[in-house]
Amino acid sequence: MLKTETKPDSFSYACIIRACSEDFNLDALRLVQGGVILSGLGLDPICSSALVTAYSKLGLVDEASRVFHGIVEPADLVMWNSMISGYGCCGFWDKGLELFSRMRSEGRRPDGYTVVGLLDLRFCIFQLAECWPTASCYSISKCRAWL
Repeated sequence: MLKTETKPDSFSYACIIRACSEDFNLDALRLVQGGVILSGLGLDPICSSALVTAYSKLGLVDEASRVFHGIVEPADLVMWNSMISGYGCCGFWDKGLELFSRMRSEGRRPDGYTVVGLLDLRFCIFQLAECWPTASCYSISKCRAWL
């Protein structure tokens, strides 16, 4: 794309970011993130959520958190879901639950992906019991349809 002077859009960057994380290529990921910032898409929710997911998959939850918190007001639910899942992926269950609580206190309504992200946090039985009343009121019937 760069050789043909075609400017990548947020979807192109998201695909490239995913490829970097699947290849476990941190150097390439950071290079692509630089390109995202230089292109003016640093605050784009598609690029940002892809970066959060990629850094989480690489076990770099601090980097993922920096991207998430670098967004002034993460209004996009995909961003919240990516970070909640990222915390779970890296074993930071308490932080995932804390972020979910913050999301709710800010008036954002969880969707089915949020519920799956919560359940994917691999809570111990006591934490699951604490979380279940909240999760169960959000379209569990939709989740069953996905199975």
